[in-house]
Amino acid sequence: MRQLNQNALDILAFLQANAAASNLPPSRKEIAAATGIQSTGTVQRLLRRLDQAGYIKLQPGTARAIQVIDLSDGHQPD
Repeated sequence: MRQLNQNALDILAFLQANAAASNLPPSRKEIAAATGIQSTGTVQRLLRRLDQAGYIKLQPGTARAIQVIDLSDGHQPD
């Protein structure tokens, strides 16, 4: 399992809460505002890290296509 920094963990927690409350994934700008990150570029880099680690799945070429992976069934991220 890859080590995640605090910003990545904050984004993951926000995405998990958002997935439970809304059918529409947040934009990069909404993620930045909710987590206190100044740059949407940093948000994008951290989203890619979460994707590579297996916590989320990103759909390339689509702005809001973020799927949070359900880890409750015992699935472990890479």
